[in-house]
Amino acid sequence: MSLTISEVLNPNRLPRKAYGLKYEATLNRITLNPSSVNPGETLYVNIPKLAEGIIIVPGSVELLFNLNVAGHANNILVNNVGRNLVTILKVKFGGEILQDTQRYDLLETFNDLFLSKEDREDRLNQDISSVNMRKLRTNAGDKVTSDTGEVALASVHNTKYRVPLDHPVLNDHGVFYPKALPNHLFKLTFASLEYIVIYADVTKTLNYTITNLELEYQCIASDRLAEQAKVSYQTGKGFFYENILLHKIFTISTPNDSFINENINLPRRSMTGILCLFTESNTAGTRDPEKFVSPDIKSISINVDGIPNRLFPKAWFHLMHRKR
Repeated sequence: MSLTISEVLNPNRLPRKAYGLKYEATLNRITLNPSSVNPGETLYVNIPKLAEGIIIVPGSVELLFNLNVAGHANNILVNNVGRNLVTILKVKFGGEILQDTQRYDLLETFNDLFLSKEDREDRLNQDISSVNMRKLRTNAGDKVTSDTGEVALASVHNTKYRVPLDHPVLNDHGVFYPKALPNHLFKLTFASLEYIVIYADVTKTLNYTITNLELEYQCIASDRLAEQAKVSYQTGKGFFYENILLHKIFTISTPNDSFINENINLPRRSMTGILCLFTESNTAGTRDPEKFVSPDIKSISINVDGIPNRLFPKAWFHLMHRKR
């Protein structure tokens, strides 16, 4: 008789040990005022205070709306339009700025490329989908309707899309009890048309409209959890997050710009790291937000306060790039 043992078997595992509490959550939606927004405009979203004993489930806060594109028969939205709609995100917490990120769309689209295949397939509400699914949802003239399952799924979501409001303060620090905390504000600046729509005829007048704006979140009614969260805040709970700032956008002309020298001097007490994203230039109506370029970098030299730090060879850079 042969016995198969898992390679990741943990002898210290406790199968019946509870790692969380189970509560019944309710889904809530609040209509925002204003309930519509146009390209380039800014929307202010406050997380509601709610009643005593009502807490928000982590990762459940989203912006829900109808998105319509007009002006051409074959309009199609870019992939992951839920991320690409917001170009600037500012988050304030009790008067403190937690995040103020320009080109938020670029950063979050890049991060979403590292989701698992299952997670990406589960994000149709952000419009991470096939080209034809996106054509079906915008009712493009060249859509294919032979797949009945795809057509049915597109009809369910139709023009409804979502923007996740997934800041770490809301997602990564346990249940969120807004009643015991200062106001939590999101400021979102929406993208111009060429960031989110693919179109062939540039002579047509195009536009997109966002209507029926709602704030969606899940709640749990529990005096016990609310009191625990409140005590945790009062005794000095730490919130960990990264304020990601756009340092610079510049154009590289190959092969002329074979050497790039950048000076980074930000008024911050600490810095986690530097992320360089490389994209190709494109004409209006042809943008692929998920296409990032991997340049042939030979070496990277870093000086800190005028002192040479380290010289990273090409092999090290490509290894880190693959890990990322």
